[in-house]
Amino acid sequence: MSIFSRIFGSRNGPDLSAFLGRATVRTACKEAWIDSPEGYRLYAHVHAPVEKGRHPGVVFVPGANSPGTDYDKSGARGAALRAEDLASCGFTVMHYDPSGRGRSGGKEDYWGPIHQRELSVVADYFSRLSEVDADCIGILSFSIGIIITTGALARFPMERIKYVFDWEGPSNRKNTTKNDTHKPLKEFPSSRNDFWDDREAAAFIHSLPCHY
Repeated sequence: MSIFSRIFGSRNGPDLSAFLGRATVRTACKEAWIDSPEGYRLYAHVHAPVEKGRHPGVVFVPGANSPGTDYDKSGARGAALRAEDLASCGFTVMHYDPSGRGRSGGKEDYWGPIHQRELSVVADYFSRLSEVDADCIGILSFSIGIIITTGALARFPMERIKYVFDWEGPSNRKNTTKNDTHKPLKEFPSSRNDFWDDREAAAFIHSLPCHY
């Protein structure tokens, strides 16, 4: 059984204290609005330990067409790992709604250049928060969010990012479309180079300036 199965397999939620070797800490959540380069604002939540100080930072990048607020809850449309769960281990965690999703402005870009540039702005905003250790920031990318993540890191300066943790992200257009059988992406067949040339993690991965 993998570590992830052992941690997240419980119906009562993840048992993180057993793996920390200590009790988890209390956390608090606050809202944030971030100005995007396109002229609208992006909505985000910041989860951090209640205890004062700077903590290692993690930015969640949502998968599919999910808003960041999916990571406020677990089960159903929510995620296996909540932002609060990770914050309780001593991290400051931010998740955000990419444009066209949740409470953010703009239009859905399906993980393309606009979404990629937004992530670079979100990460910069996050690095300047008083509760974040700006020298210890990583990105946790879920599913198709790896396209946004790798594109952002390859195309836009993100010097503060030390690593990317990829949670089951698809590497190329064939994986993402499930060989053109994935119904939500039927308008974007793998033959559409004008769309997929900007949206394949495999094309960006060699340019990442951080650990993967």
